[in-house]
Amino acid sequence: MAPEKLLLVSRTIPPAHGGSAYITHQLAKGLPPKSVCVVGGARWLFPCKADYDGVEYKYLFSEINWRGHGDRFFEPLRWLLFPCVLWQLYGIARRQKSTLVLATFPDGYYLLAAWIVARMRHLRFYTYFHNTYADNRTGIAGSLARSLQRRYFRDSARIFTMSEGMNAHFAKMYPDTVPKLEVLPHTFSAPRTTSTTTCSAELHHPCRLVFIGTINQSNVEATRRMFQVIARHPERWHLDIYSPSNKNLLEMKYGLDLSSEGIVHRGSVPQEEVHTVLQECDICLLTHGFSGEYSEVEYQTIFPTRTIPLLLSGRPILAHSPPHAFLTRFLAERDCAEIVSVDDPDALEATLDGLIAESGRRALLVRNQLETAAYFYGPDVVARLRTQLGMGLE
Repeated sequence: MAPEKLLLVSRTIPPAHGGSAYITHQLAKGLPPKSVCVVGGARWLFPCKADYDGVEYKYLFSEINWRGHGDRFFEPLRWLLFPCVLWQLYGIARRQKSTLVLATFPDGYYLLAAWIVARMRHLRFYTYFHNTYADNRTGIAGSLARSLQRRYFRDSARIFTMSEGMNAHFAKMYPDTVPKLEVLPHTFSAPRTTSTTTCSAELHHPCRLVFIGTINQSNVEATRRMFQVIARHPERWHLDIYSPSNKNLLEMKYGLDLSSEGIVHRGSVPQEEVHTVLQECDICLLTHGFSGEYSEVEYQTIFPTRTIPLLLSGRPILAHSPPHAFLTRFLAERDCAEIVSVDDPDALEATLDGLIAESGRRALLVRNQLETAAYFYGPDVVARLRTQLGMGLE
């Protein structure tokens, strides 16, 4: 009997930055190279392939923007490319002799293409939701998304979700799919602990704070409030921001003040350098939106990818997250972050001051963070995935 061959489809794949690219890469790294083919989108006109960190990726031309920006303005043109992308993806599945397809969301374009290819070639189909789908769409787009989502759920052998919160939401929406639902959390491939994951009782002066990751509608409202508080006292706090989000765009579109004294936007940082960067700080900041353009369900269920490197950093986490969010409950139950769950700048300032003053509290948080990180340990998560896909273990 021929071994199973997985076609893993995700719009965003390395070397692109972002949560989806990171998650996809961590899963692909844990699978035997000959058992998986990873396909995603690119701005290159012709299909190509490249090796990144030991994983071979295949890229299809589906991304249209201007110097890396304005994707949503070109969305209609992107859909004109869909027949070509579908034909190329079908060809890859045929040549690779794929036996099963795992399609990731937050991109409906590649989710639809993967579903069609799986149906055309009679392949086992699996979905992996990093975000909610139909809940974030309204009008005609919402009706279409709800119709497609029902079909995706019907045809999926397993429906993987990013968090227990999302799992519970889908179980409530589609009770008949409960046996198919499976939580597959983010992963990391580093050792479970490292020699650098220790918490120092001594802090720099001013205290060094760090923020990593994308800033968008999932967190911008809370992030703005956090940054405003830090800007109050540059003599006490210094903030380094490592984000692929464009500084000018963040200032003009979202109204973030990134030019205040003590706040420095340093651009993006390669994933393999994130842990080293975090070692230079005293406290890590984690924000999650209280409100914004996403649906309430989205804010309640998503789990920021950036949480994992923060848990592993050996530095205490200050989290600003609403009380109803799964992220808040997750952190609180494990006592692995100092949490401010009210939209009050003064409460943020007081909590930050308290964390700086209490070395014992910082040390306890770091110990709990490292214990919590074991839940996301890459080899364990990939082993669960392979079992659910029926790929077996070596």
